Amino acid sequence: MKYFLSFYFFIVSTLLYAQSSQVKVTLKNDVVVVGELVEFDPLDHVTFKVAGKETTVPMTNVKSVETDGLVNNGNIVSVETNKNVFPIGQVGYYEITDKKDYPDSYSFTIDGQTIKMKLVRGGSFNMGYDGDGSLGMKSEPIHQVNISSYYISETCINEKTANSLLGKEKFKDRYYAGIWKNANLVVEKIANQVQKPYRLLTEAEWEYASLMPFADDIFGVDKYAEWCSDFFAEYTPSIQTNPKGPVTGNKHVVRSYRMGKNKWDRRLSHLSGFTGDNLTQAFFRVAISADAIK
Repeated sequence: MKYFLSFYFFIVSTLLYAQSSQVKVTLKNDVVVVGELVEFDPLDHVTFKVAGKETTVPMTNVKSVETDGLVNNGNIVSVETNKNVFPIGQVGYYEITDKKDYPDSYSFTIDGQTIKMKLVRGGSFNMGYDGDGSLGMKSEPIHQVNISSYYISETCINEKTANSLLGKEKFKDRYYAGIWKNANLVVEKIANQVQKPYRLLTEAEWEYASLMPFADDIFGVDKYAEWCSDFFAEYTPSIQTNPKGPVTGNKHVVRSYRMGKNKWDRRLSHLSGFTGDNLTQAFFRVAISADAIK
């Protein structure tokens, strides 16, 4: 029986490799990745390409591997790929589509702080969360967002840099937490000094980055609340491209990677006691369109 199972899994792996180029990998944290299948060993790993880059994921981190007509664990299914609209309700479902030749990372220095920027390749994803606690976070409905490639700073702006640019005492070498107006002003001053269109992340960019395989390296293990550029608003079900939020409002979006419901938490934007930008302090990062760097 042991040898039969080994032979069976070998046949399934070979069929997956030979018959299909598209694969949908659902990780145990419910993030879903669509890419090009390279190799599949149901007892060990799955290897796929996304935007030309090869990634290997151990099966211990995988919930399911689906491709045209086949799925791991010997269950035969029928799966459609490359849909124009993603399946509604699949939290974290994303597909990277931009394969342009951008550098993976670069750095620049502002007022003594070296800021390393990480490429986030554009694509489409299901934004939002409809699970436990979603009504309190106002994270429904889940909706498709198409997003262009951009760079995100791997760390938040530190206090010395922020206060120096704001004309204040520099204080300690730690991340700066302030009201939205000051965070946005610091980013504007950074953009003016280096002559590049740096800005705060949009909420869609923030959430998209939080789904990437490198998210833990970017957002870390601390419970940071971070500013986005958007005014806060409830989601709509329509498909959107590079959304920037409403034109006006009295409070901006705050997102946090490890507070509340992990990466989908946005409650600080509207809960009692956090009713306006002047009552909320948060950390912040810088972002820039990839086309502005290429």
